[in-house]
Amino acid sequence: MIEQMLRQAVLGKNLIEFDYQGGTKVVEPHMVAHNMQGHILLSAWFVRGDRKFNEEGWQEYMLAGISKLKILPETFPKARFGYNPMDDRKYANIQFCL
Repeated sequence: MIEQMLRQAVLGKNLIEFDYQGGTKVVEPHMVAHNMQGHILLSAWFVRGDRKFNEEGWQEYMLAGISKLKILPETFPKARFGYNPMDDRKYANIQFCL
């Protein structure tokens, strides 16, 4: 279910809100992929929310840690600077992306 919601948000360029490691995040989702360790993660641009780890800009969130996911009506116009889904040093298997 979470992957279906993320796919919808990525394709629609909708911001999403979710709880992660004790804080609420609002991000621009760009990609869901497996990293080299085999974990499935969300690559996203941090927009606002709790900055538990001084987040800003590009962040990766393990899907297993995401809860209370909501697709927001707010959208973003295009991929952020630095977006590179083809970085084969970082991602082993892309599920979906912008």
